[in-house]
Amino acid sequence: MITPLILSPALNAANLSNIADLKWGAVKYGSFISHVITFVIVAFVLFMIIKGINAAKKKEEAAPAAPALPTQEEKLLSEIRDLLKNRN
Repeated sequence: MITPLILSPALNAANLSNIADLKWGAVKYGSFISHVITFVIVAFVLFMIIKGINAAKKKEEAAPAAPALPTQEEKLLSEIRDLLKNRN
């Protein structure tokens, strides 16, 4: 399905209507080549889709998180620190 669309000019030059018609003696290698080309195209498309998904996830993770608010203990410790600074 995909292969004839891509290889139409080459098939016309070889006077073939289908890549599966290619054969060398009794060995029909055209069908194998057709399946390999289809596999490579599908694998490339899946690779690009997964790469795009990973890039989108990376952008989400790259967003900085809001700084955490100080806890009650940290507030008290900072007040004590400030009081000690002012005392001296």
